[in-house]
Amino acid sequence: MHAEITGQLHVDREGSRTSPLPVLFRYRATDPYAVETVFGPEDTDVTWVFARDLLAAGMHAKTGDGDVTIWPGLHGPVNNTWIYIELKPPSGTALVSLPRARVEEFLNETNIAVPPGTEEDHLTCTLPDFEGQLTQLTGNPGSCE
Repeated sequence: MHAEITGQLHVDREGSRTSPLPVLFRYRATDPYAVETVFGPEDTDVTWVFARDLLAAGMHAKTGDGDVTIWPGLHGPVNNTWIYIELKPPSGTALVSLPRARVEEFLNETNIAVPPGTEEDHLTCTLPDFEGQLTQLTGNPGSCE
C-alpha cells in the first residue's frame, strides 16, 4: 500500500520559506516494521526507510534520536496540524512538513493490514534467506572475521 502526500520542504530553519514537495509513503506487510518514504520528484528523489512505530509515535510527541526525528505541530496561516519529519544525512539536514490527517490515514491503513503487535506473524524471511542476504551485503561467504 502507498500514499502520495504533498508536503512542504522548509528552505530555512524559521519555516518562513517553504517549497512544495511530493512525498510517497510505502508499506509492505512482508516488511511489517518499516515504512519506506520517497521524498521529491522522480528525477531527484531521495528514499528513507524508518520504523512504522517511529512514525506512529511522532504523531503524538517528538520522537527519534538518530537520523530521523518526527513530531506534530502547527503550520500555516490557519494553524493546520502537521507532522514534521527532520532528516539528518551526513551532508546536512532537511525539514519536511506533511498534513497530519493524510499521514494518519496512511498509518491507519497499515494498522489494518498488519495490526501493531502482530508484525512478527507477517515476517517471511527464513534463516537461510537471511544468511544469503547477509552474505551478499558483506561479500564474505562463510567468514566469521
